[in-house]
Amino acid sequence: MLDLALDVGKSAVDIPVVGPLEASLHVASLVGDRFGLIIYHESLLAFNRALVRRYGMEERVVDFGVSGFDLPDLAAHHDEVVENFVKEARRLIKQGAEVIIPMGISQCPVHIKPDWLQQQLGVPVVEGFGAPIRMAALLAGLGLKQSRIRWPKSGSSS
Repeated sequence: MLDLALDVGKSAVDIPVVGPLEASLHVASLVGDRFGLIIYHESLLAFNRALVRRYGMEERVVDFGVSGFDLPDLAAHHDEVVENFVKEARRLIKQGAEVIIPMGISQCPVHIKPDWLQQQLGVPVVEGFGAPIRMAALLAGLGLKQSRIRWPKSGSSS
C-alpha cells in the first residue's frame, strides 16, 4: 500500500494508473464514511498516516490498528496475525469504523481472505489488491485516464 512511483506512472502512460491505497480509500468511501486501517507494525504508523493525509482522507480514519508483525514474520505467525487482525478490526468497529482497510496485501488477501474477514466482522473489507485492478478497469471502461493538467505527460514542456 505504498503507492510507490504513482505520480511517475500517471505521468508516463496513457492508461489509468491507480495505486493500492488510493483505490482502497476511494472504494471505501463509496461503502462507508469512517474507516479503520490495519497496518503490519506500529513502527509504520507515521508513514501510513502521511500516505492517508496525501489523499485528503485523514478525517475519515477512525484509527489505525496493528496486526503486530513485520512483513517477513507473517508466515511464521499466521494464526497470531489473523487473531490480532480480527481483534484490532473489532476494536476499530467499536470506535465507529464502518469499513476496514488492510494496509498491505500480505495481510489480506494473502494471509486472510477478504470474504471470510467480512463474514467475521460484518462490515466491508477493502483490500489493496483487487481494488486498484478493478478501479483501473472501471476507468478504462469509462474511457477515462488521469488528468494531464494534474499529471503532465513525461517529457512534455507544458
